[in-house]
Amino acid sequence: MKKLFKQLHLWLSLPAGIFVILLCLTGAILVFQRDIQQWMGSGQYRAEGYEGRQPLPLDSLVDIACRVAEADGRKVTSLTVYADPSRTVDVGVAGQKGSYYSFNPYTGELTGAGAPGSKFFSSVRGLHRWLLLSGEGRAVGRMVIGISTLFFLVILVSGILIAIPKRRSQWKQFLSVKRGKSRHVWWYTSHRAFGWYCVVFLLLMGLTGPMWSFGWYRSGVGRLFGIDMPQRGNTGGGHHGKGSRAVAQPDALAWNNALAQIRAQEPGYVSISLTAQSATVKTAAHHYRASDTYRFDAQGRVTGVQRYADLPAARKVMGYAYLLHTGVWGGWFVKLLYFVACLGGVYLTVSGYWLYIRRLSKKS
Repeated sequence: MKKLFKQLHLWLSLPAGIFVILLCLTGAILVFQRDIQQWMGSGQYRAEGYEGRQPLPLDSLVDIACRVAEADGRKVTSLTVYADPSRTVDVGVAGQKGSYYSFNPYTGELTGAGAPGSKFFSSVRGLHRWLLLSGEGRAVGRMVIGISTLFFLVILVSGILIAIPKRRSQWKQFLSVKRGKSRHVWWYTSHRAFGWYCVVFLLLMGLTGPMWSFGWYRSGVGRLFGIDMPQRGNTGGGHHGKGSRAVAQPDALAWNNALAQIRAQEPGYVSISLTAQSATVKTAAHHYRASDTYRFDAQGRVTGVQRYADLPAARKVMGYAYLLHTGVWGGWFVKLLYFVACLGGVYLTVSGYWLYIRRLSKKS
């Protein structure tokens, strides 16, 4: 059986290795995307001079945001306020994913437009998910990435089965990197040792990655846990404020009334994102992707609430898959481990190619 696993490990690695390197490099960059953007935009997202001051009325902020957006030829679609008093107010616009403008809620000053490095990270994400292809080619790119990830899973599992020591006393040897008379000793022992150190996190990323590539994979994972997964029209995760529907002129009074009611019902909120007659509320009670959804009428009276805790399991699966795939479930330390594992995946592929080329040269 070990001979079969070695063949699988080799012949799947050769065609998939280039894509594995691509996935791991882009994944390493995306692990700290939010942290990097927050650091780059520290001035944009911090409301200076907030100590001892009251924020401006919401209608004043909405009016300022609309005037700035109209001057740029844009339409306001959402407004996000934060419980953190030092945080700016974020405004979403039509045709732009996520928040676009940031305003100081105490002075109404525009602190920035567009997330720092958004074009770069958007390109990295497009490369990671669909090879930067567009239009109909995006489905092809997503399939290539998905197949490469499935190959990578088989490569990891076969590598584990190949590298399991026969005796407990061999574990120390298998987890050590050695230097010998030839470079082969270093490459071989480092390939084996780094594989063991990185395999758990690489498996977590590899097992969740195809959730965004294949409907049958999502359905299979759902059935595994006894969950009937619905069909998804859009395989990508989303955030508030995508801008699919523009508001001609947001009703500041309705937003103000709705905000007051939601704050009363959600005293532990982290952020509240207001759109046309709905609001997304993130709390610390769940995780980064979890939120409660409120509906309100034209006067801002709350007419309904969909609690995240009450959602069916099928609606939560992709959120948990995102947490496991990106490492945000464990804070910065776990993200650091994911980052190292991604770089380890690159090294495993490069060292594997080196070992194979060396074997060919010895035969010749």
